[in-house]
Amino acid sequence: MNTECAGAVYESCWQELSGRSHAENVRHTLVRAAFVDEFVGDHRVQELYQSWLDRFNLGTTGMAVMNLLDELCGATGCQRRSEFIKGLDDLESSRDGSHVTVDAEDKRAVRLAKGLSENQHLIDRLSEVLDEFQNTLETADYAAMLSEGRKILKMMDLPWDWLAIETVEFFCIEVVRYIVDGNWRETRWVAAPDPPAPAVTFRFGTRPGESAREALYRFHEEADTIASQLVEPIQFPEGRMPTDLDREFHDGVGRYGRWLYIRRVRRDSINSIARNFHSDRSTIRYGLGEAERLLSLAS
Repeated sequence: MNTECAGAVYESCWQELSGRSHAENVRHTLVRAAFVDEFVGDHRVQELYQSWLDRFNLGTTGMAVMNLLDELCGATGCQRRSEFIKGLDDLESSRDGSHVTVDAEDKRAVRLAKGLSENQHLIDRLSEVLDEFQNTLETADYAAMLSEGRKILKMMDLPWDWLAIETVEFFCIEVVRYIVDGNWRETRWVAAPDPPAPAVTFRFGTRPGESAREALYRFHEEADTIASQLVEPIQFPEGRMPTDLDREFHDGVGRYGRWLYIRRVRRDSINSIARNFHSDRSTIRYGLGEAERLLSLAS
């Protein structure tokens, strides 16, 4: 499931899924993405995020980074922090040793380079506050965050421990996204199961009088026998894959994840969900049950 926007890339690999096929695990991904998108916007989760910002000093150090980025935007003619960061990255990619090459026809790049050269003190200060922010982010008490995330899940009667982990991960992503004033392309994928290898032994030796071609042919035959023993445990049914993942996320099983959030977390009635989504009660009930089942495929 790819949610694409301009900006950085957050990659998350969901392993250890117990679906009966790869297609079922992909449907888990779609339902999970939809549910998490709704869940992290819940006011109780947002209040938890605000408490983490205050307690771990991320709000203060993050604001120092934002203020300097805003000041540099004004000095370089950039409208947004994300525009300044991209321009800075572009300039760095053209660097050759201590020299930066700027196309004279690119007025934006020229203005940016001029603004940077005239405000080196701000660049130096930005480097300092970025280091401070990174250190604050890296030394935050993630064990405490995870414990508090689990408490919220218990309060909401949600049984999935992976959701507590993802709540903490999303917080870190959201903090950085807010500071740089940019969007993310969020990439989620599932990995095929990779079980332990069976106990096999392979020995091969040439025989007296055997030609090189004959030995090579016999080697391939014997190696194929061993390979089949290794392939058998990792054979995994493909299943019936969705033909359009974006459509499936918005209009297919992804809806089930949104319905489940509304039902389990917001406590809306099935009648209300059916009315708001222009559906019938039996379809809503099926979707809720399917969402529960799919989300439970994750350990």
